[in-house]
Amino acid sequence: MSWRGSDYNSRSSPRSGGMSTSQNPYGKLPVEEPEEEDFIQKQIKLSRQQMDEQDADLGALADSVTRLGMHALEIGNEIETQNKMLNELDEDMDDAVSGLDLVTSKVIMANAHAGASVSQSNPE
Repeated sequence: MSWRGSDYNSRSSPRSGGMSTSQNPYGKLPVEEPEEEDFIQKQIKLSRQQMDEQDADLGALADSVTRLGMHALEIGNEIETQNKMLNELDEDMDDAVSGLDLVTSKVIMANAHAGASVSQSNPE
């Protein structure tokens, strides 16, 4: 057995002259594999892409919420305007009903007075 240990020898390649690119001569110190670095870099890139997509989606969502808020304000203003119009219509209707009640009572009194006059002038 060599001074490097059996694990080291089992991973050595003939082209490296007995030394592995994945191990160092001390055996217990980790050495990152190029594959692991590629995987990590790919994950970082993927994570950045996902965050960029999320930022774009959040931007679009913010725009939609802003538009929705503006529509809500417009609807609120329209409702306020229509409520004022309905209140004015209600007041106008109250005035019309009062006027109609007054005219109706005058007609009833006129009919009653006319009926009394007719009955007094036509004794049967």
